[in-house]
Amino acid sequence: MSQNSRISSVLSSNETRLIKRVSIVERNLNKTKGAEVGLGAFAFLFSEMLQYAQKRVHGIQDLERKLNDFGYRVGTRLLELIVWRDKNSKRETRVLGILYFIHTTVWKTLFGKQADTLEKSTENENECILDIIIRFS
Repeated sequence: MSQNSRISSVLSSNETRLIKRVSIVERNLNKTKGAEVGLGAFAFLFSEMLQYAQKRVHGIQDLERKLNDFGYRVGTRLLELIVWRDKNSKRETRVLGILYFIHTTVWKTLFGKQADTLEKSTENENECILDIIIRFS
């Protein structure tokens, strides 16, 4: 095999690799389910969001409102993604069903495990308790 043919085979394999690369916007959402982003990336993003918000406010109430708006937008998009990835396509309308969904699916997506317990209150019929035990290692 001559050197020119080796170079052309390397170029053609590199070209196919470049062609196969797909934009992150065009990727399938289910394939990135197990992918993890480093804690440093989240810390950097959070820091930039705080700096952005602090530069554009005049008081503490404005900052609280702007951060609340950020959290609401991120939370709704994350919840939409979790519901879309969930195998159960049934939309839950009962309060207990929604709490169970938070107890299992949402908590596992956010923290890597289910919440510890979900109990119905014995004192009041309209109360449910979601116990969370936080362990730092």
